[in-house]
Amino acid sequence: MDKLASASGGHLQVNIYGYVPNFAANVVGLSLFAVAWLLHTVFGLYYRQWWFGTAVWIACGLETAGYVARTLSHANPTVINDYLVQIICLTLGPAFAMAGIYYMLAKFTVIYGGQFSKLKPMAYSTIFILFDFISIVLQAIGGGMAAVALLNHTSATNGTHVMLAGICFQVVSMLIFMFFCAWFVYNITFGPTKYGWRYNAEYADLHSRKLFIVFPWSIGVAVLAIFTRCIYRVVELAQGWTGYLITHEQYFLALDGLMLIIALFALLLPHPGFVWGRRHIKVEKFGRPQPLDQNKEG
Repeated sequence: MDKLASASGGHLQVNIYGYVPNFAANVVGLSLFAVAWLLHTVFGLYYRQWWFGTAVWIACGLETAGYVARTLSHANPTVINDYLVQIICLTLGPAFAMAGIYYMLAKFTVIYGGQFSKLKPMAYSTIFILFDFISIVLQAIGGGMAAVALLNHTSATNGTHVMLAGICFQVVSMLIFMFFCAWFVYNITFGPTKYGWRYNAEYADLHSRKLFIVFPWSIGVAVLAIFTRCIYRVVELAQGWTGYLITHEQYFLALDGLMLIIALFALLLPHPGFVWGRRHIKVEKFGRPQPLDQNKEG
């Protein structure tokens, strides 16, 4: 951004992207995100998965809006409003997708049993959504600083550093979340034989369902895809607004757009509604599930 000229009449005097967004590629991305948005909307409403459904619905909507703006930018990449819409929406989208995933881990903790988890069920949502909020605030502040610098034709270095700090914070929080996920998966795989733990008998019918077995893997794919995207954005911003990655669209399409498409469709194929239908799985705000009856099978 440091070499960019000031804005005039909603247009920049130079192309802020550093390239002309590819029309066909962005239309494909727009179409896929729109399809994911439609399907997540239908399934979320039908199966009444309110928390997960709302979070992922917002993520799909933001990604769709971002690609609408990128598609429009093909005709005129100097329009600052289109550029700002796409960068804001595509920055916020992954955070909302992760918010839905955090709540799914809380539900899995209830379904399997609190003894398998290091955290209380709702703590996953409370703690990690707070982390995401901090990351979003940092990125928003940094983006605002960079935008002001752009309009005033001054250096955007400080804003870039704040944005970079926000994305780095998101990466660290995701690493912590992935540790808790790995701990949980290890315990549900080896815990019953190693420690004599039993699954929560109240949800014994779910444990034998094929989709229930697949669902944690789909969440894992989604998390890894979003994590890959975050690592890419860290490297991209570290190079600056005129760096190699940010000025070559193919890297953005593959390591940002494609990763979010993979994540959102991974969360769609074994949708939680397919796994437990409209069944209400209560997640206490801070409490663990009730101690299991060791005389029951599960």
